Amino acid sequence: MGTNIDELSIFGEYGAAENRLTVALLQILKVGDEPLIRYFGERVGFPLPRKEIEIYAQHKLGGCTPDGVLRADFRFTLLIESKAVRNAIDPEQCDELVKALATIDGPRAVLYVTPDAECPTRLKGVPVSWANWVTVTQLLREYLATPEATGAALLEFLVDQFETFADNIGVSGEVWRPDASRVLVVPARAALRTAREFGLYVCQNRRSFQPSSWIAFYSHGEIAAYARIGGAPEDDVMLESSPEFARLVDDYRAQDVDTTTPRRVLRLVDLTSIPPIKNDQVDSSGRPTAWVQGQRYTSIERLRRATKTSDL
Repeated sequence: MGTNIDELSIFGEYGAAENRLTVALLQILKVGDEPLIRYFGERVGFPLPRKEIEIYAQHKLGGCTPDGVLRADFRFTLLIESKAVRNAIDPEQCDELVKALATIDGPRAVLYVTPDAECPTRLKGVPVSWANWVTVTQLLREYLATPEATGAALLEFLVDQFETFADNIGVSGEVWRPDASRVLVVPARAALRTAREFGLYVCQNRRSFQPSSWIAFYSHGEIAAYARIGGAPEDDVMLESSPEFARLVDDYRAQDVDTTTPRRVLRLVDLTSIPPIKNDQVDSSGRPTAWVQGQRYTSIERLRRATKTSDL
């Protein structure tokens, strides 16, 4: 019997990076509970069974017919095998997982999560599901934008930390093929000024984003500007070492912003001001709460029509 997830720290108590990643993911799924697990399962190719209670009258069971039967068969098994290195599939291990799956009753599946950009050749034709860590992070981010996750501050914090952890380990390198309609929405009190003055969005180095064609800026409880993203993010940018960022460095120094650490830079095109999209999100007690703390996503069509954040 394995260790119960309740007994493990989200930061992991194992030496292997793949095990630490898995523990962190499992803790996030635990906090998100059934709505997140169902959302995640459906998108990695493993829809969870329905949870409805079936109710029958005069339902024959063996040699008797009770007057009423209430029955629930909500059970499933998802085996997760993680890798933190590309091209690391062990065929014998995969065969054993598939064999183990055959001994389990009810809906069941094996999910491999690896850093590979495409499904590893050794998994093709094998009855398993596959996702990479970029996809996993994107799914978690997408879930945070759903109504079910509204106000889930702890979950958003954990996803932020998971994303940073995956970046630091080096398993979440993205392939930048931007969705033509996707808008990345970021909190932007200082970033909006940088976008207006310098046509740039500057953030934590190697911060993971879903490939997006647009970026919008959430500041002081509203979104009042967006821009087109001019190309793939640039990582490991040393602002002080590049003459083209000299004015930005001077501006940062005047605001006492660190200019010595590597940054991720997005180049922006056609920054556009729009009528403010006001935040109308509230928590379970009816108190206003920030619509975005890490990052969220919407579509350019919704952004252009919206008057309040619930429209996004």
